[in-house]
Amino acid sequence: MDSAPQTAEQWGPEAARLVVRQIDRWVRRMPQGTTITLLDTGIGSGEACMRLLRSARQRGRALRVVSIIDEHAGVEPYSSEQLEAFETVRMDPFAIVETFGAGSFDFVCSQLRVADLRDVPRLTWLRLLDRVAERGVVWVERFGAGGLDRHAMQELVDRVGMDYLRYRRPIGSVWQVMRGLKHRPGSA
Repeated sequence: MDSAPQTAEQWGPEAARLVVRQIDRWVRRMPQGTTITLLDTGIGSGEACMRLLRSARQRGRALRVVSIIDEHAGVEPYSSEQLEAFETVRMDPFAIVETFGAGSFDFVCSQLRVADLRDVPRLTWLRLLDRVAERGVVWVERFGAGGLDRHAMQELVDRVGMDYLRYRRPIGSVWQVMRGLKHRPGSA
């Protein structure tokens, strides 16, 4: 029997922690004085973005966060504090490249979106993430949701050509993460 939490309030913090841990590592490696940009694809509570903003401020880093709110969802997922802390754009998430342009964000994070999509939209979504991210991508899904396990996630990234993404599932966690940098620091 699956004993995993079943509500966003319960599972949100753990998923957010996984996103924050990875992006925070990358942000620390960037040169001081660099404005770092992050696109959050808008699934979740916004907790990851708030944590990243706090961490960046504590380290004296400039972090610009843009969070997509799915125009088809019909709800405002963020608190007023979050809305003041980062930019939000209500839009069709599949229009990210047309709206922002290829390579327009250093990092892109996607939580819990791919499991709700079927095969072709999954591939399309991952291609869009790859195009809009200049440096790296973090993708978090609940293990088994939408049939996504390690094999299925790896097959998707292979089909899209995102060979820089690596799989990780923390011991005892219901979450699985695909993350990676397109180019290592110091490479062309």
